[in-house]
Amino acid sequence: MKKKCFLLFSLLVFISSWSIAQPRGGGNMEERTKKQLAAVKERCNLTEEQIPKVEAIYNASTEKMKVIFEESEGDRELMRSQMREVRQNINKELKAILTESQFAEYQAMQQEQAGGRQQGQEGSQKEKKKGKKKKKKVEEGESGS
Repeated sequence: MKKKCFLLFSLLVFISSWSIAQPRGGGNMEERTKKQLAAVKERCNLTEEQIPKVEAIYNASTEKMKVIFEESEGDRELMRSQMREVRQNINKELKAILTESQFAEYQAMQQEQAGGRQQGQEGSQKEKKKGKKKKKKVEEGESGS
């Protein structure tokens, strides 16, 4: 009976740790690119003539980003600066294709997305600070005893 319980417990631990290790939020680059492209199509009301041009820009940039990601070898600052360049090139190319009003809408969409990412980062930073404060209080309580 103890062996069965131990095996069952081990299996549950393995499954839960495996599920935690799965990637979160957004899937792979191709999936994110498709979602972004769909959002741009809808929000900017792209014409039939613009759609293949915008798709080509997004697909090429996705390939560039994959290469940057693979070649960065964990250097996050290098990767961040190279990704920034790719995004700037996307903006430059889109500006040449979109009308002024479409590009303004695209920029508004980018600002909203950046704001959401920033809020997520701020939230995680607040959680870290809360954790540090709790730890400090616990340490102070232990040293005061």
